[in-house]
Amino acid sequence: MRRGALALAVLAAATFASTAEAAPMVLNFTQSGWTGGGTVELTVTVDDLDSNGQIMGFGGSSELLSYSVSFTGNGLVGGFSNSTLGELMGFVYDLDGGILGDGTTGAVEGFGIVSPVTYATGPGPFALCDGVQDCGQISFNGVTLTTTQALTPGELAVVPEPASAALFGLGLVGLLGLRRRLV
Repeated sequence: MRRGALALAVLAAATFASTAEAAPMVLNFTQSGWTGGGTVELTVTVDDLDSNGQIMGFGGSSELLSYSVSFTGNGLVGGFSNSTLGELMGFVYDLDGGILGDGTTGAVEGFGIVSPVTYATGPGPFALCDGVQDCGQISFNGVTLTTTQALTPGELAVVPEPASAALFGLGLVGLLGLRRRLV
């Protein structure tokens, strides 16, 4: 019986240790207050590979795994969407749950794309997102929209890690086998 309890404890410790590793996360942001109206929505899938609490994504070496940005459009600039990593200028965000643009340590927070439409936000291209200064800009065909509003995060979603799920499943199989042996 003690052998079974010891095996169970070792298995549980291994399972919990493996799930403590960083896992990809999905972050959702919205930004409003644009000249002429409209809303930007940004969804990013990120992984804090160096565990420093800050996500950085520039070109090929990136903690930004994917993104999707869209603008609802208004009477000045039509709606657009973009998810092409090759058009990414960069993405930096502190995993503090705050707005994109409040970071004062490490690299300066911001997000930007260059495609037919140029979109940049955060203090990277401008100044701190304080609700007074311009914090975002959309440019298309000579028309420029600005906003003083920051990208505001929604709820954080952790993407399940397949290796952890597989290890957990193996642990359950082991427990069932151990139970059969004891009975």
